[in-house]
Amino acid sequence: MTEIHPLYAAFRTIARLLEEHGIHYVLSGGTMLGAVRDGAMIPHDKDFDFELLAEDRARVLALRDRFAIAGIELREKRRKGLRLDDGSWSPEASCFASNIHIRVDGAHVGDMLLFTVFDDGIARRLDVETQTLYNPRTMIPAWYLEGTETATLYGDPYPVVRSPEVVLETIYGPGWVQPVAAGEFPAGQNRGSGAVFDKPTERLIRHALDQGWDGDYRGRPRWPGPVTYVNSQAARRWVRRHEPELLTGGRDLLPAERIARIRSEPSDFRSYHELRLLLIDGVQAGSTGHRQIAPKRRPALEAERDALAERLAERERRVALLEQRLEAERVKLRAVRRRPVRTMLGYARRQLSRTS
Repeated sequence: MTEIHPLYAAFRTIARLLEEHGIHYVLSGGTMLGAVRDGAMIPHDKDFDFELLAEDRARVLALRDRFAIAGIELREKRRKGLRLDDGSWSPEASCFASNIHIRVDGAHVGDMLLFTVFDDGIARRLDVETQTLYNPRTMIPAWYLEGTETATLYGDPYPVVRSPEVVLETIYGPGWVQPVAAGEFPAGQNRGSGAVFDKPTERLIRHALDQGWDGDYRGRPRWPGPVTYVNSQAARRWVRRHEPELLTGGRDLLPAERIARIRSEPSDFRSYHELRLLLIDGVQAGSTGHRQIAPKRRPALEAERDALAERLAERERRVALLEQRLEAERVKLRAVRRRPVRTMLGYARRQLSRTS
């Protein structure tokens, strides 16, 4: 019989309270790994993780008293931030980590990770108020959060993301299916959690597109958002390789005004992501530091960009032509509506002239 993890009681209490109040969540990180692979929490895990939408942050914090009755304390995590541009630290712990710490008896036992879905359809832990992009490697296409699957912990069902096997392989590498003792993860993975340092989230985007992901996220917060701080040097390195909109070279090839035009119609959603993936390929093929686009990739990226711009221009010409035809039809309709009035006035004048 599987021994129940000592943190499971607190975990289950939190999950049930969230469900009771209609707050959507999915399991995250090692908690999802244990549920999908083992049906149990990983024995050496020292905490558990939930993923929630940042828009539910206030609703969660409003339940503090309910959690306190169960002996659970919620704290918003704030810390110093590392400037994305020059790598200097903020003077004080003013950056919100998009994270609600969970504590029991004064000890940290878990986290609620808060994600914002942006207008490019990607969920990120970016707090717009403090301009802090926390642990950017956790970014995930919203497609995985929009339709959940179920995994179990000790026989109890809990929601996990769509295609959890794909997500777990992206986070932990192909060896995720085999349990590994704490501290014995291979090179390139975090010694504590086993997560891949250079997490290739582009794989998740490609998989979602292959599954037909074609969402309409207009009206969501704009991306690229205002990013001043990240949480570590590793996060800065990751951003340079995987978030091209925040790079000098990336902004040259995919400027904000062009992004806005591409996203103006849902039909261009896939085109935007295909272009963005090409841009990321170009960044990752570049020199050490990945500050600029690789010279060999630039012509292909520029050609792809220009082809997309030509498609957009052709669509605008067609829209203008349709508007001209519509206006011509309006003029004809107005003329038809006036004609009976003029005819009736002429008839009335003729009758008056005869009687006089």
